[in-house]
Amino acid sequence: MYKKCYVGVDESTRGYIDATLFDRYRYQWWIDGDGIYMAVGYKGQFIFVVPEKEIVVVFTSDLSNNNFYIPKNLLDNYIIPATTESKSLPPDSEETARLDNLAKSVATASTDGFVWLSKEEGEAKDGVFKRTQSPKFIFEYPAGSKKLSTNSPDQIMRMKTLGDVHFSAAVSDIPKNISLEDFGPKVYASALKNVGSNIKVIANNSITLRCGTKAYRTDIKWLWNNQLELTTLVVSSYKDNKCVFLATHPMLNAEKFAPIVESLSFKQITASGALPISEPGLYVNKEYNFSATYPEAWQEGAGANPAALFFVRAPSNLPNLGVYVFPSGAVKLEDLPIRTTKLWANMYPHTKDHKVLSERKITLDCGTPAIEFVIDWNWSIDSGSQFINIQTVCVVAKKNENFV
Repeated sequence: MYKKCYVGVDESTRGYIDATLFDRYRYQWWIDGDGIYMAVGYKGQFIFVVPEKEIVVVFTSDLSNNNFYIPKNLLDNYIIPATTESKSLPPDSEETARLDNLAKSVATASTDGFVWLSKEEGEAKDGVFKRTQSPKFIFEYPAGSKKLSTNSPDQIMRMKTLGDVHFSAAVSDIPKNISLEDFGPKVYASALKNVGSNIKVIANNSITLRCGTKAYRTDIKWLWNNQLELTTLVVSSYKDNKCVFLATHPMLNAEKFAPIVESLSFKQITASGALPISEPGLYVNKEYNFSATYPEAWQEGAGANPAALFFVRAPSNLPNLGVYVFPSGAVKLEDLPIRTTKLWANMYPHTKDHKVLSERKITLDCGTPAIEFVIDWNWSIDSGSQFINIQTVCVVAKKNENFV
């Protein structure tokens, strides 16, 4: 069996036909004129076998067409010349540890964000792209995505997922006499003619972003470079006299990548409902997907109600802010003002005279309906004889089966 296997490898690496990538080809192996044979994969995956030096060299890469031959050049110009004999090197624990540490440092994701034009124009970090220059916006992208160079004048960023699906964000002047509804089908689809063919708009629908802003999602099927079929998803919106549009270009399972472009928001709220990191003046709850802001000078501490998920107060103790989440059950949002006054009266013995001063329906910055009501009540500062009057503003929204 060993002899049969050996003969098979020997035959397959002789090179049976002339080839284009390298000199010869046979049975999944490419062979160059120096007797080196190799297995070649997508975007620069290589296994090189160098019989004369008795070495095998493996490259994993993510290379564009122009850089495809970099691994072979590295092999020819650096690795083979550095190989002085076919015998193994003696063990060297210090150099082995240094190599291991170098490999780990390369494999570890950078904590620095990606910047293209300037940080104000936009920075991608921790799965969130954030632009602080007008028009300000934010959107989410898959973890592990890599930076790409922009390839059109209006782009302010461009990246690709681990699965090699490209996505980008762009800001341009609003095209003259073009409505938002027509931007995707008439402007964006037309621009694809510069890089492809067979362009067909298959859908163009009005959507509402999480921040409440009107936008359009346009789905386009086309052939990139006249050979690769893609489905491009574009979300466009007019803001601050500019056109902001996000695009992604998957080959398969287009809906899987729709959350990238549909997470566009002109408020500091992402598709998951919150900014990625809490900071002074900003409370973020990822479990229930919401965020709340407060004055940066306020200090976090314990509130009177141990059920508070978060409690922060002014240096003078009042005012303060408490954040709560509790099951909604069968209770309706509009029933909360009266139910809350009764609940507080029972929960806090050193309070009295609870009453609802006002209530109204509102819409949060992310577009979620909510109710705002004000409760007037008196609180005893000495457990019974002296009371101070307090007015509490409550804003409550329903999220899944919970009230926040």
